[in-house]
Amino acid sequence: MKVKSILASLGACAIATSALALTAFAGEVPIKNATEADGKYAYSVGDHLPEGKKISDVYGAEVKLSGVDTTAGAGGGIILQSDSAGWNQKEWGNEGSGKDCIYDYTSFTFKRLESAAPFADSDTWASIVISQWDGWGEAVTVESVTLLGKDGNALTAGSSDDKKDDNKNDNTTATTTATTKAAGGNTTKAGATKTGDAGVGIAISGLALAGIAAVASRKKH
Repeated sequence: MKVKSILASLGACAIATSALALTAFAGEVPIKNATEADGKYAYSVGDHLPEGKKISDVYGAEVKLSGVDTTAGAGGGIILQSDSAGWNQKEWGNEGSGKDCIYDYTSFTFKRLESAAPFADSDTWASIVISQWDGWGEAVTVESVTLLGKDGNALTAGSSDDKKDDNKNDNTTATTTATTKAAGGNTTKAGATKTGDAGVGIAISGLALAGIAAVASRKKH
């Protein structure tokens, strides 16, 4: 009985160790100024639309980051999230990483621009969510998020058909900075934020370490 108990304990320890290793390799680094409990930074699109613009006028965003490790590289996710978009994720990374969105070390920004409007005017909420993958050095800080129009430029105030209104400030752009945002202004609809990779370690905690390494490699270049 003692031998069986010892073997059972060893087996439990091995599974726990595998779960911890998987979480460490396949997890995320909490962003320094995260607005979500799981360490992501969420930007409320509806709260930052320029006057006269509709949510369907948004085609993407430019994200400015600080603290990116230029020696270790960079990587993470940018998610367009709403009633209609669901969890629409693409990856950002350093030059040469082959990711959808490339971080520019000169401007400290990366862009995500869609060919069709990702959000519908019928959406009751919409967020742009930024995450950082584990293994890319120190945690980054989101300095600003700028909404982009169909032409890839910053979305400015005016009617949704882009006709100018002399009574409006056409130079107003939908940009928010981490230091000036209103409290709670960048959070997603309650209960709506998806977890992405969270919980993966528990779901497949029995994987062999070789499988864990394979998961980790997909997060990098």
